[in-house]
Formats: sequence, C-alpha cells, structure tokens
Amino acid sequence: MAMTQVFVIFILLATSLCNSNALPSSVVNGFGYDYCIVECSITFLDDACKPLCIDRYSDGGCIGLSPHFKCCCKK
Repeated sequence: MAMTQVFVIFILLATSLCNSNALPSSVVNGFGYDYCIVECSITFLDDACKPLCIDRYSDGGCIGLSPHFKCCCKK
C-alpha cells in the first residue's frame, strides 16, 4: 500500500512539472534514462525506440506521462 501511495505522489509531482515539449529531468532521471530522442506515437513504440538506443546505450523505451511519451535511452 505504501508503495502505491509513493507512486501516486510521484506521478502527481511529475505531472505538475511536465509540459508538452519535454519531460522534466526528474522523470527521466527517476527512471534511470539519460537521453530522450523523439516523441513516441502509435506507430513509434518501444519496439522502434529500443533499437535506436541500443547502438550507444544499454537500453531504451517510451517513458513519460500520457499523451507525451518520449523515446529515452539508458546508459
């Protein structure tokens, strides 16, 4: 239960800091991602994002708050 409360507080805080152009660094760093490339969409999801990141980073995926998901890479 406590983990759920922490998660909800985190999401509310991240939402208050987020704008439509970029993810706040706290959201990117909170998940361990270092670099965001492009916005994800219905046609550009994790399966397209991860290969772009793997060339230079250890992992990648679409993260963020709906509807503004970004393709971000992790060291």
